[in-house]
Amino acid sequence: MTISWKLFLTPVFAIAALFVIDKAFLFPEVRDGFLQPGGMVYYRQRQTQIKRMQDFARRAPANIKLAVVLGDSRTFALGDLPARYIGKNDWKIYNFAGPQASPAYFFYLARELFTGVKRPGYLILEISPESFNRNSRILGSTVLNHGVDSSFVSDHRTMIPEPDWLDYVDSRRYALFSLPFSFKDLVARWRGGPGPSRPLILAMPETGPISDTDWQNGLMLSMQNVDQHNMALYSMKTSREVQFLDFMSGAQYAWFGTASEERLKSDTDRIAGIYLKNFKVSEEQVYFFRKTLELARQAQVKTVVFWPQVNPHLQKLLDSDPRFSVLKMRLTRDAEDRNARVFDLAEQKETRCSHFYDASHLSIQCFPEITRFLLNRLEER
Repeated sequence: MTISWKLFLTPVFAIAALFVIDKAFLFPEVRDGFLQPGGMVYYRQRQTQIKRMQDFARRAPANIKLAVVLGDSRTFALGDLPARYIGKNDWKIYNFAGPQASPAYFFYLARELFTGVKRPGYLILEISPESFNRNSRILGSTVLNHGVDSSFVSDHRTMIPEPDWLDYVDSRRYALFSLPFSFKDLVARWRGGPGPSRPLILAMPETGPISDTDWQNGLMLSMQNVDQHNMALYSMKTSREVQFLDFMSGAQYAWFGTASEERLKSDTDRIAGIYLKNFKVSEEQVYFFRKTLELARQAQVKTVVFWPQVNPHLQKLLDSDPRFSVLKMRLTRDAEDRNARVFDLAEQKETRCSHFYDASHLSIQCFPEITRFLLNRLEER
């Protein structure tokens, strides 16, 4: 019995075809039509938001103060909605925070945000110890994979630790896996149907005061937006999640409510095991932090840097470890040397809050006063 050589080559050609198809997911145009839940939505929205911010800067009224927010997910709720709710109507805030973002991402954005004639006059920059952990490997799997372009990676290759570099290489080698693809969400979105015919937004002006009703409606629609599942979520053009981020200038207000003590404690133990165990300061991230502040200073951008409030269980762990207090003093000195003011929100009476959505994030209930405090500090510059 003779076996055709084509039978042996069929699986080879099939694997080669899959390999080629997989590489299509490295193109932004393809990724924008196959959005997965989580971090990549925010990172892609931030990239398209740069031009919208620049367009607003060119047509903004003279009395409007334009600010940008850089940080990780703990700053997602810093934005227009709480600012206008507390009467800060002469501010426009664009939120560029990214999930698990590190100073490398801040520097990547700062190179575009702080150039040109029309640019922000103010910067709110959040930092946390987790962002400076060289052993966390979130740089390669998150920031390099979703947040920056290939030219930034090649230009700063010597500033990328080897484990993060290998994670990044894997994300290029297995593009679909690196999204990461979620079969569970595919099923949920398929069951949800094709999606809405029009975006779910609020009838609010771009700037100016808002009422208590607008504030409550903004929170309600944010939470409703999280619960929806449909096929429209895969596309940057039709996803309500993206549309809502666009409408809110990058901020999100879905984290509402207060977690139980049991949940806070268990989540804190999990976070400590992932981000704080085997902590080692990343000198690379310290470098990017300094470079970000230097760009802001050169552009005459008034800057406040702040450490976010974390839940008492996590705060106790941070306070008991001298590595974090040394890092805090070091970064505070670096920031002040570059004309930035630095605040620890856990030490400020005006911002102290007991409502934690989970172990890492404060509830949206806390952010009106946090916003007031930070904007007041900027106005004092």
